[in-house]
Amino acid sequence: MPIREDAFLHYQELLSDISLITKDLKERFSQEITCHLGCIGCCQQQLTLSLVEVDFISLAIKNLPTAQQQKVLLAAQTIKNKTNETNTCPLLDGIACSVYESRPVICRTHGFPITFKDEESEDLFLDVCPLNFSKDGESVELNLTDTIDIDRLNLRLAAINYTYSRDKLGDGKKSAERMEMSEIIISALGDL
Repeated sequence: MPIREDAFLHYQELLSDISLITKDLKERFSQEITCHLGCIGCCQQQLTLSLVEVDFISLAIKNLPTAQQQKVLLAAQTIKNKTNETNTCPLLDGIACSVYESRPVICRTHGFPITFKDEESEDLFLDVCPLNFSKDGESVELNLTDTIDIDRLNLRLAAINYTYSRDKLGDGKKSAERMEMSEIIISALGDL
């Protein structure tokens, strides 16, 4: 079934809101947040995505130039076949993401100060990339307004994904299913 043009409307609104939040944080903490093109520390893991993100990123992968598609497909196949012991995301091309403008929510928030509540203790925790806010002698007190509430963001993403899954598959229960990035690429590109 083809994807309707407006199917990603709420997801794109979420991405836009994340961009505004991260832009504000970068401006307020320009010296402390060191994320930049070429810093690939966050790209050293195998992510799993929900259906709305799978379909969104699949479209971006299908729109890559053929040579780039072949490159990411080969990287995904080596991960799937375990012929390469890398944890690097198959979409990483040197120092940048092949589908940067369509990258998932988790990639957009990596490195930024986030807060989250421990499910068992209900304690609130702060996490930030160790490369940020780390200069010697620099002590920055972060308030809740200086962080991304990752629980709230994930709840919003889950609601968007539930609605998307329900509308696309006729079954919102499938919204809990996740897919690995290498599988997304292989599925999107087929037998290129």
